[in-house]
Amino acid sequence: MQKHSRIVYMRKKTPLSAGDYTLVIEGFDWGPAVNKVILSLGETVTETNPTEFVVYASRSSSDGEISPTTASGQRSVVYSYLSDAKGNRTETGEFVTLVLAVSPVQAIGSPIQYFRSKGNVWIDYKLTVVQTSSGKVWNTEKGRIMP
Repeated sequence: MQKHSRIVYMRKKTPLSAGDYTLVIEGFDWGPAVNKVILSLGETVTETNPTEFVVYASRSSSDGEISPTTASGQRSVVYSYLSDAKGNRTETGEFVTLVLAVSPVQAIGSPIQYFRSKGNVWIDYKLTVVQTSSGKVWNTEKGRIMP
């Protein structure tokens, strides 16, 4: 009896670069947090669905080591809405604003880190946003809004 093996080659999907994003960093009683991200779509849309987006954050600093448990992770998307480039709601638009969950016990949302020798310092805070329905990826920061 002769056995035949079958080799299946799968082409790796290359993520589609969708555009850039703008971080919104607001102050809370426990400190600053990244609570919104504005995505540039490059086309006009009339609706958005928050369940189609997955947001990953990474936090690093040259001033000291950040614990691996708070250095990277997934952010929770609370809801989304169509907006302009500044995050103002619109009926249709070329931007989507994702509202992210924040709390004093979620360090992954903080753009600062406390180091014993330096106190609180601003860190390198980066996002990767994936739209699961299309495979589009946003991973280039365009700017920051700090109202």
